[in-house]
Amino acid sequence: MHFFRHLVGGAWDWNVHGILVAKNEIEYLKPIHLNDKIRIEMVCEHIGTKSFTLSYNIMRVNTRLPDKHEGGDELCSRGRSVLVSFNHQTKTTEAVPVEWRQKLKALMAV
Repeated sequence: MHFFRHLVGGAWDWNVHGILVAKNEIEYLKPIHLNDKIRIEMVCEHIGTKSFTLSYNIMRVNTRLPDKHEGGDELCSRGRSVLVSFNHQTKTTEAVPVEWRQKLKALMAV
């Protein structure tokens, strides 16, 4: 929800231009502990007429002082979500709003 608040702002009417999660996948590779610092990388894999696919890498941040013997951040989980644009008032799918499409294109992997 934090992502969508930044995508469309706080005044967006989610009842008219909302989303449904059609599919969610996650692969847990390594545990993340309570006090670990994490970083989430996200890209938009696909934008269709009424849906879009986001993929995520959840990284544990290496907080040790960097030196030539230490690695970088560690991949702990990766996932994908297929989200469908949905009007909750009419209970129908709808085209991905133009405002979203433009911002999602900026997140597409090059």
